[in-house]
Amino acid sequence: FPVTITFPIPQSVNSIGEYAFSLCTNLASITIPNSVTIIGGWAFSYCSSLTIISLGDSLLHIAAGTFAGCTKLTRITIPNRVTGIGRSAFDQCIGLTSAIIGDSVTNIGYEAFYSCTNLVSVIFGKSVVTIGAGAFVACTNLSRLTFMGDAPTLLGDQVYSSWALQSGQSKTVYYFAGTTGWEATFGGLTTVQLTTPTVQSLVFNVNGNAQLSWSAMPGTIYEIQSSDSLDVS
Repeated sequence: FPVTITFPIPQSVNSIGEYAFSLCTNLASITIPNSVTIIGGWAFSYCSSLTIISLGDSLLHIAAGTFAGCTKLTRITIPNRVTGIGRSAFDQCIGLTSAIIGDSVTNIGYEAFYSCTNLVSVIFGKSVVTIGAGAFVACTNLSRLTFMGDAPTLLGDQVYSSWALQSGQSKTVYYFAGTTGWEATFGGLTTVQLTTPTVQSLVFNVNGNAQLSWSAMPGTIYEIQSSDSLDVS
């Protein structure tokens, strides 16, 4: 059976070397502390039982092949300090269904999410400038790409572009009003303009419980936070 790591990596650790956990096929989950700023290339590659990984807020880069072949990884959130995602970083993560890319990521590397065949939704942060050739090629179930910022540059030719449409495949690109560079299509994909979600109503029922409704954005995961105090100072 997969062995779940139950002890934290010490806060004194600030880097994880190349291939450090590669081929640890019984590793099921791991938490990277906030002290870690660097994870070497292929560090967790082919950890075929890895389902959960929590990345610390101080991480600066996702190196080449870091999670390649982690076939049971189901979702990933890239922290906001990460500036780049290396080539083949999530190559063949066939269990991955969603990815949220932090606001500081500027570059997504060559074949970064290649052949993530169950990937459905990707949310791109505000700073993405380039998306590498083949970054989302063979992501056969990918249907929603949501961009929080301006339109990035897509690298690669028509045959091997950032995403190559296969027969019968349909993807939609969502972007926000107020951002730039968007046209009716983007890399051959239909674009749809969104407005920022806003609260539509807040009602307290007879039991004193709040009922909140808001305009939704397709493909977005919402986090609701509450407080006992209205003091925001």
